[in-house]
Amino acid sequence: MKGSTADSLGDIYADRPGMVVRELKGAGIDRDAHRSSSIDEARSAMEAFPRHMDEILAVFREAYPLHIIATIACWGMSHPAGPDEVSTDGLIKGIEQHHIELLQALLLTLEHWEWGREPASNQQIQTAIDAVQALATAFHRRRLIQLEDLGDDLDRLISAGLQERMRDHTQMVRNWGYYDDMVRIVRSLHAPLDDAFAARHGYSPSDMVDIAEALVDLHQERIGGRFVLLKDIFRGRTRKAIVHGFFSRYEGVAGDPDAFLASLPKRMPLRHLRTMLLSHADRWLVMEMRVEPGVIAERLGKPVALVTKVFEALALRPGSLRQHEKEHLFLSNPVWLKPAVQVDSDFLFFAPQSHVSFLPAILRTLVAEAGMAKALEKRRTVYLEEEMARVIGEVLPSATLLPNVKWYWEGVRYETDLIAVLDRVVLIAEAKSGGLTASGLRGAPDSVRKHVRSLVVEPAIQSARLRDILLAARNGEGDARAVVEGLGLGVDPAKIDTIIRVSVTLDDFSTLASAQADLKRTGLVPDDVDLPPTMGLADLCTCAHILDDPLYFLHYLAKRERFQSQVPIFGDELDYLGTYLVCGLELPEIEAGTHKGMFSGMSQAIDRYYMGRGIGRHGPKPRPAVELYVAAVLDRLRSRATPSWTTMGLALLDAVPPGSEEFVEEALEELAEQVSAIGPDPDRPGALVASGACGHAVAVFHVFPKALEDGVLDRMVLLADDAMETLDTRRCVAFARMLERWDLPYAYAAPIRVPAEPPVAAG
Repeated sequence: MKGSTADSLGDIYADRPGMVVRELKGAGIDRDAHRSSSIDEARSAMEAFPRHMDEILAVFREAYPLHIIATIACWGMSHPAGPDEVSTDGLIKGIEQHHIELLQALLLTLEHWEWGREPASNQQIQTAIDAVQALATAFHRRRLIQLEDLGDDLDRLISAGLQERMRDHTQMVRNWGYYDDMVRIVRSLHAPLDDAFAARHGYSPSDMVDIAEALVDLHQERIGGRFVLLKDIFRGRTRKAIVHGFFSRYEGVAGDPDAFLASLPKRMPLRHLRTMLLSHADRWLVMEMRVEPGVIAERLGKPVALVTKVFEALALRPGSLRQHEKEHLFLSNPVWLKPAVQVDSDFLFFAPQSHVSFLPAILRTLVAEAGMAKALEKRRTVYLEEEMARVIGEVLPSATLLPNVKWYWEGVRYETDLIAVLDRVVLIAEAKSGGLTASGLRGAPDSVRKHVRSLVVEPAIQSARLRDILLAARNGEGDARAVVEGLGLGVDPAKIDTIIRVSVTLDDFSTLASAQADLKRTGLVPDDVDLPPTMGLADLCTCAHILDDPLYFLHYLAKRERFQSQVPIFGDELDYLGTYLVCGLELPEIEAGTHKGMFSGMSQAIDRYYMGRGIGRHGPKPRPAVELYVAAVLDRLRSRATPSWTTMGLALLDAVPPGSEEFVEEALEELAEQVSAIGPDPDRPGALVASGACGHAVAVFHVFPKALEDGVLDRMVLLADDAMETLDTRRCVAFARMLERWDLPYAYAAPIRVPAEPPVAAG
């Protein structure tokens, strides 16, 4: 956070690489004054709202609106790319996809004859930019007026806050996954419906996905090619070279370049000339957004008539939204389902990525029109379960996967969507394919309550039920043990060390799913229900791709559940993932309750990585900030896969999490010098103890000479017992490293339990 707003939140508590943690001061805040200020802000927004709307409509009547939107869309949705990375910010600061959609919808409230005819000036374009940003902000802020009626009722305030999360998500958040995952999920989900769908509409869901991809590709080629061409033209060293290059090479430019040169002021700097020509080039942007069905048909080898049908199904004409309530455009914009503008026989796509973002909603509507809603509902259930199993199977390749496991408890039949068993870890995964309703997306209380119940609470109760049975079986309870033995886990219940849960949805519900404290406070989640991480399928794909090591993946899920159960947090899944890469979600100040958790912008490294992939730049994948020695230990644990290797790996990541200030390798080198100087001395064992800031586990590193190898296991136990007692923790992993085999990250490894069991050493 930057500037006075961040400074007012409190002093910097900790400044870690890649993130800043601030203490949110509560005691010093005048809450009445803060609420009064928010209400005043809401009233101002209400007053300004119609003015901003009128400003946009006025500029559309004064100048050619297609030119205005095309220019804002081109510059706002284009991201600068350097030699090493792609920026996550567009070339117009603050312009996002939802702003383009809003401008497009307002355009369609006007009839064609009402449009301005002349190209817009730079000032008119800036007016539209300022007004649409202010309009979107005003719509959000004026909802704060409800604070006046809620008074000091904290429970109602929290409930209103949850509704606002949903509304903000609907108004402003677009990409429910990264592009490749979105396309793949939509395509494979709907493909089995192709024939029946095509019989009704004349084209299939696969056709629509193909066309959406082709539109995005064409758009990127045109806009990217335009920037490359202009950059090359503007490399000219003289005014004559630049002007002649522009007139001869840039499509749509006509006239006499020499006459144009003669009209220029004699001392015009080259930068001013380039700016003038760039503004002139922007007038042609409308043609870059215009797409003929034949162009897409040729690219895909599909009939022109088929592509035309798809375009017509996606298009709205000028004036088609004249009767639409303008205030509904923010939470229910018809442009979301029909992203094209049709003017006579021309089709314009200003932001083809909107088409991809809303493909699930578009296809859901068309499926319903074809009378296939029930078929889609069944397909969603099967697909989500299969895809969830595939993703987890890829990131845990040596795990035993048990899909659709049926079991009985106290005479009632239950089914778990997926159980994955890896060494002594059991992962319980539940899939919920229910779709979000339009009223739920608008934050309607009854709909939000139903969605929370079906997508968050019910799968949490189901996975917790099996978790509790596994724990009871581990402790020797007879009935529970009988149930577990019937599951076919392939592991003795007594040897299960870790149980991890996750719930996966098909629609993106992450806005509310992680707000456990607030959900419980409002009664949407019962007090006795602990929520696992609940994430959309696309986010699960991202987590599995970025954390493609089984230990990192499992550790992240375990930390997510522990983290959200202890503190009120706000953020989306990829912000949590980005935070994990930086610090392993090891934030003691938040776990202690002295700070509130708010994560924003932590996914930028992940965003840049995927955006780079989208333009063919396959840079290094973001990785957890684990030091090389710890990574080497984890690699050896995984490659040897001796019993309890997952237990040891997860304990090590808790003791030395990503971003830890423990420099284990450096400390071990110093310890090795001391042990070498002392010589073999069993009474003076060399040991290094590391523990994460939250104290969830401790790791003991013992350095020994080969002459003392015989007693190494006993010393590891003694050292571990002492460390656990000192640091008051019940989880410990011990590693012993031999001086004579310093090339190995460890010679022996063992999990140490309380009370201490004879360790099973891993060589």
